Amino acid sequence: MTQLADLPSAPDEAFVRDCIARGEDLHTEFKSNVPSFFALGQIISAFANADGGVVLLGIREPDQIVGVDWATLSRVFDRAMSSLSGGPNIYLHRVSTSDGDVGVVVVRPSTQAVVSAGGAFIREADRMRPLTADELRTKLGDIQGTAEADIGNSIAELTQVVQDMSDQLAQSRSFRAQLPGYMIGFLLGIIASVIASVIFASNLIFRIFE
Repeated sequence: MTQLADLPSAPDEAFVRDCIARGEDLHTEFKSNVPSFFALGQIISAFANADGGVVLLGIREPDQIVGVDWATLSRVFDRAMSSLSGGPNIYLHRVSTSDGDVGVVVVRPSTQAVVSAGGAFIREADRMRPLTADELRTKLGDIQGTAEADIGNSIAELTQVVQDMSDQLAQSRSFRAQLPGYMIGFLLGIIASVIASVIFASNLIFRIFE
């Protein structure tokens, strides 16, 4: 298991190969290709809402470094970051190895709910799942009154809709059949992210004028 407390400020090839040797777990995710910003945002959300973790891009399971296009990854990472709400502590590092470049995304745990364009997720074992309404209410605990319950329920419901839709679309072989669903799921995710952004901005203003 990757220990984030011992994570070097500049991950190197030895760190990458150590993660590969350990395999995917609660704190480690491998990707052979650069995912969409939508998918990367979901992974970051899941780690930030749990105990944190690292995403290694350019790794084909179980243990092959295939490399990654850095320009593409940088662009996707920036878009993923701009889609997140909740202020997660994240950085992207480039590690050059003898087999190619590996992108290492380090995600620190967040005390606030981190919502991506695809909704709010949490990491469990080597998988992610949508945050429940109760978990979201706990993360949104600074909000006064009954608003936190309604908002938590809304984000949780939107996240589950997006996740269910993604699961169903994954079984479809026709891109044309998938496209409308992707668009709907994307819009629902954006709504959840905007809701969370308004919440966090409001909380900050309230703290400033307290």
